[in-house]
Parts: sequence; C-alpha cells; structure tokens
Amino acid sequence: MATNGSTSAIEQARTVLDQAYPFLQAPKTLGDKSSVAQIEGIVAALAILVGTFPLLARITGPEVARNE
Repeated sequence: MATNGSTSAIEQARTVLDQAYPFLQAPKTLGDKSSVAQIEGIVAALAILVGTFPLLARITGPEVARNE
C-alpha cells in the first residue's frame, strides 16, 4: 500500500492491513525492518564476542604464565 510518507498515512495503512489480515504479524515499514536487522547484527556480534571468552581465559590464565 503506497502512502505519502506522513505519520498519519503510515498509521492508516497499518490499520487497514491489520484489519484485513488479523492473523498475521503487525505490518512493518522498511524502517522497522532495518531496525530489526540492526538488533539481530548486534546480538550476533555479542555472541561472537562472548564465545571467545573461554579461549581468552586459556591463553591468559595464570597456569600459562612463565616465571623464569
């Protein structure tokens, strides 16, 4: 459904789509979808970061320190 981009037009389009297809997820704009992608790209980065913690602990732990 095309709109002129105003907030009221977008909300009217969402209402029409929500009433026409109540069993589907709430309608989203392209801006909504990109914010979801950003929340995903951040969760994935944090998962990778946390996944490296055990390796970091093995490399820098006190048992691997050399005292000669």
